[in-house]
Amino acid sequence: MSTTPCRAPRLDDEDVAQFGYKQQTSRSINAFGSFALAFSFVSIATGIFTGYGMILNSSGPMGIWMWLLCGLGQTLVALVFIQFAIRMPIAGYSYQWATRLAGPRIGWAFGWVTYSFLAIVIVAVTYGMADQSLIPLTGLEPTRWTVAGLTIGALCLQALLIVFSQKLTALINNIGVGIEIVGIVVLSVLLIGAVIFGSDGGGVDNLFSKGVQEGASDYWSFNGPFMIALLLGAYTIVGFESAANMAEETRNPTAIVPKAMLQGVIISTAVGFVFLVALTVAIPNVAEITGAQAPGAAIMESHFGTVFTRITYAFISIAQFVCGLTIMTSGSRLVFAMSRDRRFPGYQVFGRVNETTGTPIAATLLILAGGVLFSSIFATGTLGKVFAAATILPTTIYLITVLLYVFTKKKLPAAASSKWDLGRWEWPVVLGAIAWCVFALCALTLPEQFHEPVKLVAIMLGIGVVVYGVMWLFNRDAMDNPSVLPADAATPEAVAEADQPKAAV
Repeated sequence: MSTTPCRAPRLDDEDVAQFGYKQQTSRSINAFGSFALAFSFVSIATGIFTGYGMILNSSGPMGIWMWLLCGLGQTLVALVFIQFAIRMPIAGYSYQWATRLAGPRIGWAFGWVTYSFLAIVIVAVTYGMADQSLIPLTGLEPTRWTVAGLTIGALCLQALLIVFSQKLTALINNIGVGIEIVGIVVLSVLLIGAVIFGSDGGGVDNLFSKGVQEGASDYWSFNGPFMIALLLGAYTIVGFESAANMAEETRNPTAIVPKAMLQGVIISTAVGFVFLVALTVAIPNVAEITGAQAPGAAIMESHFGTVFTRITYAFISIAQFVCGLTIMTSGSRLVFAMSRDRRFPGYQVFGRVNETTGTPIAATLLILAGGVLFSSIFATGTLGKVFAAATILPTTIYLITVLLYVFTKKKLPAAASSKWDLGRWEWPVVLGAIAWCVFALCALTLPEQFHEPVKLVAIMLGIGVVVYGVMWLFNRDAMDNPSVLPADAATPEAVAEADQPKAAV
C-alpha cells in the first residue's frame, strides 16, 4: 500500500489571518487595477510636467538622458521589493516587512520614513498640478496663495472620493491611467510631427544641449549639472510599491502585485522617455523655454496654439489629480496598518475601517490634514524644496528596504511560487540596487541647492524621534513587542506548519 502526499487547496494569498488580522477591506482590485495603482503613483505626466522646468534650469535639455539610468536603477529596486511582496502581501508594505523580519523598532522607523514621504509627496504632486497645469489652464494669476488654494481644494476632493467609495476611486484611477497612457503617446507623436512638418523651430540638436549651463566647466563632474538631472527620474519613477501597499484589497495578490510593480516601472520608464525626447526635440528656443513659468505649456503653445495647449493641460491635470488620489489612498493604508498594530499616534481612531465604505476614513482625513498644513506652509516657500524632499525620502526608503533584504533574507517565508525568484541573478540585482540608491542619495543631498530640502527631511525625521519617544513612554508594550498578533489568530509559524504536505494512506 503506497502513500502519496496530498494537501487541501490554500487561499492564504486572499486571507490576512496568517498575519494575525481579520479581513476588513474588500478585495476588489483586479490585475489592471493593481497595475493602475503602480502606474498612477509613478505618473510620468505628473513628474515630467512638474519637474521639467527645474531640469532645464539646472542641467539643460541634455539632462533628460539621466532618465534612463533612473529607470534601470528603479527596476532593480522593484525586483527586490517583489521578493517581499510575494511572501508578505499585506498593507503597510515596508513597515510590515521590517517589523516582522527585523523587529518593531526598526519596523516603526521604516513606517515613519514612509509616512513622511507620503505626507510630503502628496503636496509636491498636487501643488505641482496647481502651479504647472491649473494655472496655465485657467489663466489665473500665479500667486503663491492662489496655487495653495487650488492645491488645498484638490486635496479635499481627493479625500472626499476616497472616503465616499473605494470602488469609485479605483474606477477613476483606472480611467485616469488609460487616459494618461494614450494621451502621452498621442502628444509624443504630435510633437515629433510638429518638428518634422512644421516651421516653429526645434530639432534633434536639443537632445545634446546644455542649455543655460552651456560652457560650464564642471557640467560632467560628480554632482555637477548633469548628475543633478537624475532629480526628474528619481522623483517620477517612484511609488510602484503602492500596489504592494494595497495587497489586502487585491485579488490573488501574490500573483498580481509583483507583475503590477514591474510593469509599472518598465512601462513608465519607456513611455516617459519617449515623451521626454519628443518634448525636448520640440523646444523652439532653449533659452526662452527655460525661462518660462511653465516650460511644458510654452512648448505646446509655440507649436499648437492656446486652445490645444489648454486641452493638453486639462489632460495633464487629470493625470496629476489621479496621481494624488493614489498617493492619498496609499498613505491612508500605511497609517491604518501602523495604527491597527497600536504603533501610530491616535491609533484608537486611525486603525478603524468604516463598515459601510470599507475604507479607513480617519486615516484618510489625517493625510488630508497633513497636506493642507504643508500646502499652507509652502505657500510662502517654493515648489522646488518640496519636490527635492519628495525625492530624497523614497530613495532612502528603497535603500533601507534593499538592505533589509540583504540582512534578513534567510528569515523570509517560502514563496507560494518560484516564478519571481531572482536565482543566480540575486546578488547582481541586489548590489546594483544598493549602488543605484547610494549614488542617487549622494546626488540628491550633497549639492548646495539641495541643502534646504535635506533640512526639511531632517525635520520630519526629528519629529519621528520625538513621536517614537512619546509613544514608547505611554505604549511601551506595543512599541517593543515583536508580535502584536491577537491570541486567537494564526501565527506565521502555525500557518507554515499547516502548509506542510500530509501523508494519506
